[in-house]
Amino acid sequence: VTRNYRPPELFGDAVDHDVCAVDAWSTGVVLAEVLSRRVRLFRSSKDDCSDVLRQIRSLDLHTTLRAGWKQPKNASGWFRFSSMCSIVEASLMQAIPKRRSSMQHVHEQFLHV
Repeated sequence: VTRNYRPPELFGDAVDHDVCAVDAWSTGVVLAEVLSRRVRLFRSSKDDCSDVLRQIRSLDLHTTLRAGWKQPKNASGWFRFSSMCSIVEASLMQAIPKRRSSMQHVHEQFLHV
């Protein structure tokens, strides 16, 4: 997994990991980049990935996701945007892999936004 999309559990010596949870995290990072209008959510110039792990630990995802956007003119648009941000925060970018939702569950959540 590319280091900027790597979940926290893969920064150590993890041998046994949940592939679906890894994919959920990576998908969350991509969606967070789109929602926050940032080219890269995590940036690193080091090969050892310590910069990315530090950024993950200090990230205020709630603020980051909403910082790049102006409030839509109608309440419906804001509700949809805010709902998508909440799905990314609560379902995909959980530091503990077991707390991440399955991609099927996330897909169902997005269908209702």
